[in-house]
Amino acid sequence: MKKIYDFIRRYRSSNGGTTAIEFALISFPYLFMILGTMEAGRVIWTINTVQYAVEATSRYAALDATLTNADLQTYAGDKLQELAVDIAPLQISPTYNSVSGSSGVDFVEIQGRYQITLLVDMLMPNGSGTFEFSTLARKPIIN
Repeated sequence: MKKIYDFIRRYRSSNGGTTAIEFALISFPYLFMILGTMEAGRVIWTINTVQYAVEATSRYAALDATLTNADLQTYAGDKLQELAVDIAPLQISPTYNSVSGSSGVDFVEIQGRYQITLLVDMLMPNGSGTFEFSTLARKPIIN
């Protein structure tokens, strides 16, 4: 009986393995926090790059009103590739507007739509790891 009592007393006062248990409890939230920060940075980078490509495309379209949608799509895709962003989800829609009145200024509006797929999409149910955003740039047409 004394041996059992001594075993229980030693077992309860033992500190072996507490570091491993604490590491296991802390490492997963810390890892998810680091990966989440990196993913948020990647998403912000992509949004800013698409905005840059749409603005550059609107400046390009303002110089030549005879450009086709395919020309503008290619130009915007080239701008995205310069900054290492996937061009497949990008959709460009140009609109040419004329303001009536004394100014008579013509404008080109370029709307860009982009669908971002998060890296954790495989962990999300029903494809909820994707979202779409749009951006708009408007420039006066130079004749």
